[in-house]
Amino acid sequence: MPQATTPRSSSTANPPAVAAANIALQHPNIIRRITEHVAPGGQCRTPEQRKMLRSLAGTSQALHGPATEVLWTRIPSVLPILLLLPDFYAQYHAPRERDHRLPQESHCVLEVDKGSHEWPRVRQLARHVRALLPDDGTIGPPPNHPPALVWSALRQLCHDQPLFPRLRQLHWSPHLSCCNLSLLLPPSPQLPLQYLHLDFEPIHALLKSGDTLERFYRTVRELLASTTMPVHLEFTSPPGDLWSILPSPAVLQQVRKLRLHASRTRSDPAGAAQWCPTVCTLSNLSALQSLQELSFELYLDGTDTASCSEGLTSLKKLNLTDLCDRAAGFLAACRSEDLRTLNLDVSRVVYSNTLMARRYCAGLCDTIATRFRHLTVLTLAFGHIRDGRQHEAPLSANEFSDALSPLLCGGMRGLSSVSISLWRGEYALSDAVLTSFAGAWPNLVSLKICSRYLVQRPPGQGRLYPGLERQLPATVTLRGLEKLARSCQGLRTLHLPCIHVPYEDNRQHGSPVPYLDHRLSELVVSTPYVLWPAHDRAFALALDRLFPRLDIRASAGDAYGKFVCGVAGGTYYPSWYQLLSLVEMCQAARGYRCPPGSWP
Repeated sequence: MPQATTPRSSSTANPPAVAAANIALQHPNIIRRITEHVAPGGQCRTPEQRKMLRSLAGTSQALHGPATEVLWTRIPSVLPILLLLPDFYAQYHAPRERDHRLPQESHCVLEVDKGSHEWPRVRQLARHVRALLPDDGTIGPPPNHPPALVWSALRQLCHDQPLFPRLRQLHWSPHLSCCNLSLLLPPSPQLPLQYLHLDFEPIHALLKSGDTLERFYRTVRELLASTTMPVHLEFTSPPGDLWSILPSPAVLQQVRKLRLHASRTRSDPAGAAQWCPTVCTLSNLSALQSLQELSFELYLDGTDTASCSEGLTSLKKLNLTDLCDRAAGFLAACRSEDLRTLNLDVSRVVYSNTLMARRYCAGLCDTIATRFRHLTVLTLAFGHIRDGRQHEAPLSANEFSDALSPLLCGGMRGLSSVSISLWRGEYALSDAVLTSFAGAWPNLVSLKICSRYLVQRPPGQGRLYPGLERQLPATVTLRGLEKLARSCQGLRTLHLPCIHVPYEDNRQHGSPVPYLDHRLSELVVSTPYVLWPAHDRAFALALDRLFPRLDIRASAGDAYGKFVCGVAGGTYYPSWYQLLSLVEMCQAARGYRCPPGSWP
C-alpha cells in the first residue's frame, strides 16, 4: 500500500553521465514515460507497481513529485491514508493477543487530538486520490474497512467535507451506518463521480431482517439523492426493485453504462428472483434514452418479457445472462437497431437432448440475425446438453451448423469477433462448417469455438493410433485451416476444440504446404489428434508455413492460464504444448523471434 517517501539528495559534483540524466529528467515527457512504464494508465493496479513507485519516488527530487502523485492516484481502501497517522500505524502493527480472526484494522482507534497534528499532510496526499478501487485480480468485496468509531473521527477531522475531494471512481461496500459512504460521495455537482460500484453482498449476510434491510436501503437512497449520478453505475447483489436504493428513474438520465449482477445466483439460481431486476425496474430502464451499455441477469417467472425491453433504443452494448429461458423474447422486443456488441450467456439452461438444444439455439440465432444486423462482436455461451442417460452429449458437425445457420445467411458480414462456447459437452467441428464461417464472416479478427469442460475421455486419446482412427468424429483438418486463412486475411485469434492431422495433409501433391505468410498471432487447439508421434514435426512445419507470425507465448499461455479453451485437468494440453515447442523450433531455425516472454 502507498507510503510517504522522501527523495534522496543529489550530489553537488556529478559525473557526466549523471549530469546528462539530470538534464533528461527536466523534461516532463520523459518523466511521464517513466511513470507510465511502471504504472500503465497512471494508476497503480497491483502491490508490485506500488512497491516500484515507492522506490522510484525516493531516487531523485525530479521523480519524487510525479511518482508520488501516481502512487496515490488509485488506492484499494482508506487504510493507506490512515496508516500515515503515527498513532493509527502503531496500533495497526502492534501484536494482537486475541481475536486473530478479526481484521487487523478492527482493533484500531483513531483519536482526533492525536491525529490533528499530521492531518494537514494527510489531506494533501488525499487530494491526489482519483480512484478507490480494489487491485486487479481481487475476488470478492472490497477490503475490510475500519470500524464506525474511526469513521466518526475522520468526519471530525474533515469537518464534514469529503475525504477525497477529487475522487472520480469508487468501489465500495456500505456498512450498517453508511457514514463511510457519506464521507466519500462528493456533494459538489461540478466534480461528480465518473464510476460508482456499490457491493451489497456483505450487507445481506449481516442484515437478516427485512425491515432492517429496507431501512438500510432508504439510508442509501437518501445519500445518493444528494450526489450527482455518475455516467458508469454498477451494483452487486442489489435489491430486485432498483428504486429501493435509487431516488427515482430520473436520476439515471445521464447514466451511460449500467451493470447489475447478483453474485448469489452463481450458487443458487433458483433463488435469483430477489436479486435480479424486477419488471418495474426493467420497464423504467427501457425508457432511458442515453443508456448505451447494459449488463444484467434476466429472471422473470411467468412474465411477458416483451413489455420489459420495449423502448431500449440507444444501446450499443448488451451483456445478458439468461436464468429463465426468456432471452429470445427479450431480444425480439429490444429496439436498439444500432447494437454493436452482444454478449449472451444462456449456459444455465440445460437441454434434455440435442434436438431441443438445436431448436433453442436456432431460434435464438434467428432472433439475433433478424434484430441486430450491425453487430461487430458476438459472444454466445450455451449450457449443458444431456442425452437420455444424463450424460453430456456432443453436438455433431451437422447439428452445430444447423443451429447457427441463421447467422450464416449473409446478413451479418460485419462481424469481426465471434465467440461460441458450450458449458459442458463438445463440438464436432468440421472443415465444411469452418469454411461456412469464413464465407459468412469475411471480416473476422477473432474466432473462438470452444468448450469450458470437454467430455472426459480415457487418458492417452489425445493422440490416435491405428485402430482408433475409426472412432474419430468429424474435426477440422489442416486443409480447413488453409481455406480459413485464405478467406479471412485479417484473422488474428483462432480457438478450436480439436484438429485432426493425418500425415497426407502435411504434404500436398508431394510438395510442402504452401507458404501463406498469414498474420495469425494466436492459435489455441484443445485436442490435437495426431496419428503418429513422428508426424508432430511435419505438422509443426506445416503450421509454421501457414502462420509464420504465430505468437507461441499467447497460444500456450492463454489456454493454460486464462481457462479460455477450458479443458479441465490439462489432459489434452501436453500434446498441444509439444506441438508448439516444435513450431517454436521452426521459427528459431528461420530466424524469427517471438515477442519477449516465457510460456509454460
